[in-house]
Amino acid sequence: DSWVIAASVKAEKWYSEQRSQIHNTRRKSHRDGNNVTIHNYENRQENEDGTAEMRNAEAIMEYIRDLEEFGHVDPGAALIAYNTILSGWARLANEFRPDNAKKSEALLYEMIELSESGKENCAPE
Repeated sequence: DSWVIAASVKAEKWYSEQRSQIHNTRRKSHRDGNNVTIHNYENRQENEDGTAEMRNAEAIMEYIRDLEEFGHVDPGAALIAYNTILSGWARLANEFRPDNAKKSEALLYEMIELSESGKENCAPE
């Protein structure tokens, strides 16, 4: 959960910086009589927007899944991991990063598939 929290904090800061940059660019363009807006947010780096932290959290989820397959983990741990990652990607989703909402959706469908294949501890809550 700490990786997801760190990702959320970084994403919020990154989002605020992107909004500020767009606002300042539009204000400058308007002042200079230009109608051009530059969107530098597409050139973001993963270490700035929380994506790297989410990748670390996903690695932990994979580890929990591996342990679960061998029976070395509490059955509820996978559900907690899935829900944590699901909420993390949802927190990082915004108009600059719509792909993160799709990651949450894909994970939700994965949870549904797993629960329908017999892993009831992975059923979405």
